[in-house]
Amino acid sequence: MTVSREIKAGVMTLLILAFLAVLALVSRWIWVSVLGFHPGPLHPALAVVGGFIVGLGVAELLYTYIYFSPILMLSNTMDDILDIVAGMFMGRPPWRPTAPGGCKDYRIVAEGPYRCVRHPVYTAALTAFLGATLVKHYFLLASILLSIAYILLSAAEEARLNAKTCGRYKEIMAGKPSISPLGLLRCMLRDIAGVGNASSQHSPTGSLTSPLPRDMRRHAAIPVGM
Repeated sequence: MTVSREIKAGVMTLLILAFLAVLALVSRWIWVSVLGFHPGPLHPALAVVGGFIVGLGVAELLYTYIYFSPILMLSNTMDDILDIVAGMFMGRPPWRPTAPGGCKDYRIVAEGPYRCVRHPVYTAALTAFLGATLVKHYFLLASILLSIAYILLSAAEEARLNAKTCGRYKEIMAGKPSISPLGLLRCMLRDIAGVGNASSQHSPTGSLTSPLPRDMRRHAAIPVGM
C-alpha cells in the first residue's frame, strides 16, 4: 500500500512539532528547576526584540516552504527518515543512502533560499529559537541543543545527498554557509522585491541552478537539504 505524500507530510509535521515542544519543555525544566535560573525576560524591551526575531524566523520558514512545496519537502524528509531507520536495521550507516542503481544525475536545487544557505529550514528554526531566548531565557539551552542536533543532522544529510548525486551536491553547494540567518533573510527580501531570479542567473553554478517554473517546483522530485 502506497502512502500519499499528504499523509507523510502530515506525520512529519507532527513529529517536528512534538520534537520542538519536548525540547522547549525539557530546556525549561533544566533551566528553572535544576539550575535555578530566572526564566526571563529580564527586561520588557528584550521580549519585544525577541518577538521580532521570532517573527523573522517564522517568515523565513514560510518563505522556504512556500517557494517550493511544503508537502513535497516534508514528505521527502519522511522518506529519508524511513530510509535511514530501515538502513540502520540492516547495518547501514545513516549517512549512506539506499542506492541500488548507484548515484544519479539529479538536478541540484540552488535557487530561492538555497542561493544563500545550504539548510534554510534549520536556519529559520534556529533563528526563531534564538529570538525566543530573549523572551524566555531557557530557550538559550534549547538553542544550544538544537544547534548540536542540526550539526549532526546536516552532516549526515549532506553526505547522503552527495552520495545520491555522484558528488555534485558538494561541488554545487560549495561556498554557501550551512546556516546563516542574515543570508537567508537577504534571499527572502530579494525574492519579495522581485530580484531573486536575476541574482541567481549570475550564480557560479551556471545552468544547473536556473530557476524552475513555479509548477515544476511543486512536483519535481529533486533532493534538497533541510
